[in-house]
Amino acid sequence: MIGFAQLLGLEPLSPAQQDALRHLRAASGHLLDLIDDLLDFARVESGSMHLAIEVVEVDELVGAALALVQPAVEEAGVVLRREPSRSGCCVLADRQRSLQILLNLLSNAVKYNRPRGVVTVCSTARDGRVSLAVRDEGFGIDPLRRSRLFEPFDRLGKELTDIPGTGVGLTLARSLAERMGGTLELRDTGPDGSCFTLELPAARSPQPRPVEPGRADAATSGGRGSGRVGPPQLRAATNRQSAEPGA
Repeated sequence: MIGFAQLLGLEPLSPAQQDALRHLRAASGHLLDLIDDLLDFARVESGSMHLAIEVVEVDELVGAALALVQPAVEEAGVVLRREPSRSGCCVLADRQRSLQILLNLLSNAVKYNRPRGVVTVCSTARDGRVSLAVRDEGFGIDPLRRSRLFEPFDRLGKELTDIPGTGVGLTLARSLAERMGGTLELRDTGPDGSCFTLELPAARSPQPRPVEPGRADAATSGGRGSGRVGPPQLRAATNRQSAEPGA
């Protein structure tokens, strides 16, 4: 469907046909999002999703998410605000999946906001945990429907509006957070907006490993014919050694 829409976009079209093509592109994009979410959700539920847990810098993670959501922010006419936070803060998580969670929270805050509303992102560190909060200035969540917030395919009545969505994003985001040893919660909601908080285990900022004098050249040159191990071989050997029992 997406390829067909792209081919149609190459043809001269009337205004009515262009409008129909926009609907086709929107529908195909929605279908693709739904398929991706369903596949990810099935992997998480079956325990077959692989997570690459590593030290992730929070500032870099938030910056990447804000850059990706910026086009939607401009289209919706809302304001994106990032509150100052302690620099150098890190979490122990899968970077791609953490970014996926943060993007879901940000896109929801944009979609369900008021015209010219504000989306605020802030981070705090305490007791070995790092919290990333996303707050909007929307109309809040109906108290009678909050218990169903993380139920899959339940959009809490928003399916009757023209706001796009699959009803799987928050469910998937919470499952991913829990798989990484974290949590995803609705911290508060009301007529002035809602705030969601992603909490992940804190990690120490990676420090550069010191190089012993006299070994810098050997580590970088590879020394053809000298018996020294160049960088690719050195990394492979190190990985094999660390994978051995007792290493």
